[in-house]
Amino acid sequence: MRGIDVFSGQGDINFQKVKDAGIEIIYIKATEGLTYINPRLKSYYSGAKNVGLKIGFYHWLKANNPYAEAQHFLSTLSNFNADCKYVIDVEDTVFKYHVEDVSIRTRQICDYIKGVGKDPAIYASKNFYMENLNDMAKVYPLWVADYGVTSPNITNIGWQYSDSGQINGINTAVDLSEFSQGIFIGNTSNTPVQNITPSPDSNWWNGYNKIRTASLQTLLNGLGLRDENGNKLIVDGKAGSHTLKAAEKLPIAKIKGYHNDAYTDWLEVQLGQRPDHYYAAIMDSIVRNFQKTHNLTVDGEVGLQTLKEILKQP
Repeated sequence: MRGIDVFSGQGDINFQKVKDAGIEIIYIKATEGLTYINPRLKSYYSGAKNVGLKIGFYHWLKANNPYAEAQHFLSTLSNFNADCKYVIDVEDTVFKYHVEDVSIRTRQICDYIKGVGKDPAIYASKNFYMENLNDMAKVYPLWVADYGVTSPNITNIGWQYSDSGQINGINTAVDLSEFSQGIFIGNTSNTPVQNITPSPDSNWWNGYNKIRTASLQTLLNGLGLRDENGNKLIVDGKAGSHTLKAAEKLPIAKIKGYHNDAYTDWLEVQLGQRPDHYYAAIMDSIVRNFQKTHNLTVDGEVGLQTLKEILKQP
């Protein structure tokens, strides 16, 4: 199910246009720390509810008493009805990445929410979740942020795959997610969102394509590959002529005679594999299958045409 999350910086929102664009779920930032309340909380809630969107709320966890933060979050929402789990956004560097501290606070606030009869979940980037939370916190379901990949490859009930999407009805960039049924209150399903398959030319998909292209531009710059004028690429997520000219200078990735850690890792991620720096037989098979599916020459070699197709595809 397609979803977005919004905060006050999104400004005025036309929720009917958002729904017409195919969005089914909207998460609204409600609170942060001990005192902050989203000044647009009430208007966003009313607008989303009036057009029949499924609604969830999230709280940005800070380094305070987690029980007091939970009380602030829930008391703020005492007159609001949620369809989706109450999400705790765990990402702030104020914790200084002390795993025990972050994990204890996360577990305590979620335990409190569960203890008063609500249904909690955690939002975090994949890296933060893996590196800064231990098993104490990971008992709760995860809405994961992981950009520039075809699958987050981690158990989840939601996958935020872009922070630069464009949706009709919202005049700013917006976070885009795909949710499973497990996001709904009372649903214990933990079947992960593994991939997403909207039309590559839809507005909903544009944010993801830009991130994929921007990651390639960053890679090309890091490898010292320049455009036809000898200039570094502007990392703008647009696969224009300058980017393609620089990409032409990439060595052709193939099973024999090729080794480039950074580029191999990038290709593996785009094709849904865990990066291991090695273009081996499994990648040869994956590339050939990709080429066959997209009516390309099936040779297992990632030349410019295959690369251009990778940039377009989910």
